[in-house]
Amino acid sequence: MTNPRISDIRIYPVKGCAGKDVAEAYLTRGGLVVNGVKDHQYVVVSTDPGFVRANPKKGEYKEGLYYFLTQRDRRSKQDRSQGLSVMALIRPETTGDGLRLTWDNKDPIDIPGVMLGDFNYGDLPTKIWEDEFLAEDKGDRVAEWLSDHLGLRARLVRADASRRAKQDYVENDNPIGTQDAHPVHWFPIESVIELSQRMGSDISWQAFRPQVVVADMPAQYEHRIATGEIAGIPFIDPNPCYRCPVTMVDPKTGIVRKDGEPLKTLQTYKRWRKSETERPVIFGENMLPLGEGIIRVGSQLTVSGLRDPPIEYD
Repeated sequence: MTNPRISDIRIYPVKGCAGKDVAEAYLTRGGLVVNGVKDHQYVVVSTDPGFVRANPKKGEYKEGLYYFLTQRDRRSKQDRSQGLSVMALIRPETTGDGLRLTWDNKDPIDIPGVMLGDFNYGDLPTKIWEDEFLAEDKGDRVAEWLSDHLGLRARLVRADASRRAKQDYVENDNPIGTQDAHPVHWFPIESVIELSQRMGSDISWQAFRPQVVVADMPAQYEHRIATGEIAGIPFIDPNPCYRCPVTMVDPKTGIVRKDGEPLKTLQTYKRWRKSETERPVIFGENMLPLGEGIIRVGSQLTVSGLRDPPIEYD
């Protein structure tokens, strides 16, 4: 293996929406920061009791609680369209410490940050998976914009490190915003190339929504790594990343693939033998940074320790 290096860095200011490629970012224990905006700092939420969560962890609907929306959800049980996969068309840009959202690169709307005259619209009780917390509402104007484009009642909230990363595999004190479970998701581009070859057609790395992609690492080698450094910043890989139907959404168009890929192929060789009864489909790794500093395209990733015993999958 030659010296692995970062080939791509991508930030997702709004959970479930499009990502933005950047040449460098500031890596913290809670994830990436670009121009004062944190990765997964914002999330689209809804109080609409009709929307259908693809994952049953939504639980019983509670009046007044704002549930996060994802590309795998539908507007209602009767919704037979692409559903909320169209969230991929919401494209955030950082503007100072604020945001500009566009819908498929049209109809821009600005959300100012603190330095640009941000307003306090109060806090909303928000739920992401099992976590309930208060998040800052960003006002009626962007709520109307989101509701018009998504076709259901929606609002934008900002969550500043109000949660903690999952403790299931490695006990830690890493803060997270609206990420599912960990601050950073990463993999080598060689694993994407291998998957495309097995599928018989190309799949873009963007479909897996990583923050960091590296090059010059053997396919699947990421699953062997326990500890390392990225741009000199130490990290731990607590566990592989579970894959869900969002990987079937074309990140450019928001259209869901009908052939079941890439999950169909991943099921043939990437089912983690986690336990006697659990065989989740995996691709890529979660990362817990143990320090902070600037990472850039071209920065090196070094391996300091391998998993012992190694994880097993088939």
